[in-house]
Amino acid sequence: MTSGFFRLRVLLLALLAVVLAGVSVPAQTTEEELTRVEAELARIQAEVFQLSEDYQAAWATDADLANRIEQLEASIIGYTVEQIALQNLIRERAADLYMSNPTSNELVALLLLTSPADIDTRVEYIEDVRERDQSLFNSLLVLTSQINEALDQLQQDRAEHQMVLNRLEELSVTLNERLAAGQELYDLLEERRAEELAREEAARLAQEAAEREAAERAAFLATSTTTTIPPSTTTTTTEVTTTLPTTTSTPVQVTDTTLPFTPTITPVVTPSAGATTCPVDGFHSFTDTWGAPRSGGRTHQGVDILADRGIPVVAAEDGIIVRMFNGGRGGITATLEGNSGDVYYYAHLDAWAPGLEVGLQVSAGEALGIVGTTGNAPAHIPHLHWEYQPGGGASINPTPLARSLCG
Repeated sequence: MTSGFFRLRVLLLALLAVVLAGVSVPAQTTEEELTRVEAELARIQAEVFQLSEDYQAAWATDADLANRIEQLEASIIGYTVEQIALQNLIRERAADLYMSNPTSNELVALLLLTSPADIDTRVEYIEDVRERDQSLFNSLLVLTSQINEALDQLQQDRAEHQMVLNRLEELSVTLNERLAAGQELYDLLEERRAEELAREEAARLAQEAAEREAAERAAFLATSTTTTIPPSTTTTTTEVTTTLPTTTSTPVQVTDTTLPFTPTITPVVTPSAGATTCPVDGFHSFTDTWGAPRSGGRTHQGVDILADRGIPVVAAEDGIIVRMFNGGRGGITATLEGNSGDVYYYAHLDAWAPGLEVGLQVSAGEALGIVGTTGNAPAHIPHLHWEYQPGGGASINPTPLARSLCG
């Protein structure tokens, strides 16, 4: 009876430990399953990294071509304006020559010039003008050649640009699909790891309960005695028992785990004094694009962290929101000044986190908004544009810091 009683108590305490863990621990959550999910996630991570590198390279080519096309168009306009001015000047010279020699019918032809091609077809009629204004004609011919070359190059660049745009569209479709798949696996792994931790904690509590129960039983047996009454009196046996101490179990604290990604690039020691948290709270990918070409002749002054649309972006360290803005190239933006004095700029958000406002104190990991495509971000590739300004000074390449925080 006593042995059965103690076994029952151990069983009940083990069951209580599982209940206190606060989560359901399915039996199918095994180390093998975790390993399988981790391996699949690592495979998708590598695939997404390569896709993001291809996309960033195509994006840089797109920006470079767009800048070249813009410059060519501006050059053609400039050449054309100069060409028109030279044509007008030649007409004025011809008119002056005609007024001084009205019998020169050849010069009438010069007045009828409507295009640079007429120069070649009527050159035999204007030898006297060419002798006096050879430099004007030479300049006009050079300009005509430059315009034709620029037009040919413009046509080639536009064709190449369209091919790059098509490539970007194809890459974005695949990249978004893989980012979504990666996020799904990321969430699954987080869930499975939490379950595994809960099960391990429940097993630990059950083991501790069993050990306490065994110690209590040993103490009970050690303090149990039998007292015999002398023969002259009625003999009775009295069992002296000790009261078992009440056992209590401390509720299990189940904490979220951070996925241990295999770094896509060798981590670099962070230059930040205060950042502790990756600014994107979910599956993501990024490459070093600091200084890459951007539209308008600019260069990239941050790191683009690609993630599924709507994934939270969070504070990299404890600090205060010093600026919020909606408009311009950044779209919906937020600027965080950390307690360390470092400043972090978040751009292209689809929305701010509810309740976010200038002057709000936030903790590392607290949501500031969600990944999106506002501003001048490509509409088909959600990402966080993140900048880092040590001590509130000029921006520096944030990629080393992002690697150290995000893996």
